Amino acid sequence: MNGVIPAGLAGSDHIPRLCDYDVSGKYGFMVDDPLTDLPPYFSPWMKIANNLQSLVKNDRLREAVHQMPLLDYTRLEGVKEWRLAHVVLSFISSGYVWVKGEEHIPKVLPRNLAIPYAGISDYLGMTPSFTHSSSVLANWKLIDPSKPAELDNMDTIIKVAGGWDESWFFMVAGAVEIDCAEGLKAILNAQQAVADCQVERLKKSLREMETSLQKMKRTLARMHERCDPDAFYNGFRPFLAGWDGAAFRNKGYNGLIYEGVNDEPMQYVGGSAAQSTSVPAFDAALSVEHTPEEDKLRAHFREYMPPAHRAFVDAITNGPSIRTYVQNFEDDVLEEAYNQCLDALKQFRTQHIQIVTRYIVIMANRKDSNKKFANQGKAGTGGTGFMKFLKNLRDATTETTLTTPTQTSEDDDKDDD
Repeated sequence: MNGVIPAGLAGSDHIPRLCDYDVSGKYGFMVDDPLTDLPPYFSPWMKIANNLQSLVKNDRLREAVHQMPLLDYTRLEGVKEWRLAHVVLSFISSGYVWVKGEEHIPKVLPRNLAIPYAGISDYLGMTPSFTHSSSVLANWKLIDPSKPAELDNMDTIIKVAGGWDESWFFMVAGAVEIDCAEGLKAILNAQQAVADCQVERLKKSLREMETSLQKMKRTLARMHERCDPDAFYNGFRPFLAGWDGAAFRNKGYNGLIYEGVNDEPMQYVGGSAAQSTSVPAFDAALSVEHTPEEDKLRAHFREYMPPAHRAFVDAITNGPSIRTYVQNFEDDVLEEAYNQCLDALKQFRTQHIQIVTRYIVIMANRKDSNKKFANQGKAGTGGTGFMKFLKNLRDATTETTLTTPTQTSEDDDKDDD
């Protein structure tokens, strides 16, 4: 290309800024310094949330919810209070639905829970359901505030049933989000480099994107350290499910009725890593194209992301094309840097597949699985037949490579065991 920018790539007007999309340069998509408590007026919510594990274990949760007053959620002030309230009611609602197992799921979410939950969700532009955002992005705190936000120094604010295994599971996901922050900054620097035709800056930014992805993979690989597969699969995973699956269909329920909100049942998928914005941001930056079938599912999961984060991915997609620039610029080093980013993204997806295999696929085939939740092993908590979906996403990443990849999809499958 010899320094000539293709039409439509010049200029920096369309390059997003993190601060405009509720994204932190330090914590990525995680809420920056989230609140851990609500004002005294909301203590009935916090009392249940802080004792949720005990109430679930002793089968007292529904009784506690039925005694809970209907609070005026409009008394919340500031976005951090609203986000924490969404976390609190997400965990309470999920516990309320699943505490007695699939055979005893309720048809109705009571009004003292449903009305504020729906209202808060509407205000935030989010779904009144258990999501990656409510379980990870706004559900974290530092164990020692004087130390950095690193995995070993992070804990959840609210837990539903899994103790430390549950906290570690969610905080691994949270630490991955924080690891992504440097990559997000690098993505924007890379797009600015394309707009300004600064090839050396682009190479540097691509290397920083690769480093971020590698760090994300290393963090994800630590899942096994403190999260036991049995504690995950039979302990707290059932509470991550939504109200759109076989358990509801088998009862003849077309979802969950939110009393005082809607007379018709409402369907939502459960919490899923596919609701994270981090990997879609890299997909958008590197122009990874997925099949129509996968895109349909990805679009569905996007509905469960915070609105500003969805808009951020759109802004990257509509910004200067890194891939087009690399394709047109005859520079082997630049092309290799781009391909190395794709390989790092593929390796991250492979690591995720390995964790899904260990924590879900293998556990679903065990005879001693939790019979109270027999239907949940057939799909991810987000409602998908997950393995095919995840492998297709990885295959698309490989196929985006500008040169012939050295490793085929068959080789990848060998790494999934």
